[in-house]
Amino acid sequence: MATALANEFGLSVLSSDAIRKQRAGIDLYKRLPDAERAHLYEAQVTEGVYQTLANKGLAEIDKFGAVILDATYRNKEYLKQLRVICEQRGVRLVVIQTMATEKTIRERLKKREAEPTISDLRNSDYVSTRFEIEYPIEDYVDFFIKVDTQRTIETLINDDIIPYFMG
Repeated sequence: MATALANEFGLSVLSSDAIRKQRAGIDLYKRLPDAERAHLYEAQVTEGVYQTLANKGLAEIDKFGAVILDATYRNKEYLKQLRVICEQRGVRLVVIQTMATEKTIRERLKKREAEPTISDLRNSDYVSTRFEIEYPIEDYVDFFIKVDTQRTIETLINDDIIPYFMG
């Protein structure tokens, strides 16, 4: 979704997965064993990832006027921090929450395991309750869109995202 939006609007994408691996000095497409992956998701590492994501995002905004941050913001504190940073800088923060059925998510994860990808999330990792966002994002941001990613990217962009920005 992030890449399709970037292509449609001519924007850069900053990914929490990429930043996590870059900060650790790991090749972006290397699939890590479980023990190494666990370290990458420790609280202190994750906090640094989200701070770096915000800093790099602001630098992109300064240069190009907008950026796409590809991250889950499962922890509402990271989203609250990003909102404060954006407010201080006069930047409009728009959150697009993507939704899909567990079946679709598992199919996508299976496909990922067969192709090189930056994300290390595997089918064996996925437990829907562990990966759900447990707070209403719309309570923390002024501009919010929730989209069903079971529809085609083109449909999402044309029917949901462009009208949101034009409305």
